[in-house]
Amino acid sequence: MDSGAEQLKDWMRRRGFKNADAARYLEIDEPYISVLASGKRTPGLDNAVKLERLTGIPVEAWMATEVDETESAASPVARKRHA
Repeated sequence: MDSGAEQLKDWMRRRGFKNADAARYLEIDEPYISVLASGKRTPGLDNAVKLERLTGIPVEAWMATEVDETESAASPVARKRHA
């Protein structure tokens, strides 16, 4: 699954939206759109749900894959294997 930032950029591209257009449509600040699309920030749960409702980008897309990999490596089963 593409990241939320990649999906947001794709959603904007398909609609011919610039950051200002997306901000107006989504009723959020333009600087916030910019940091979301750049991947520098991820939305909180409320904003992720709002984005999913308005764009179809799943809430899960905003979860960092790095966290998932770290959690897997730190699982009790993984620690036993390395012990």
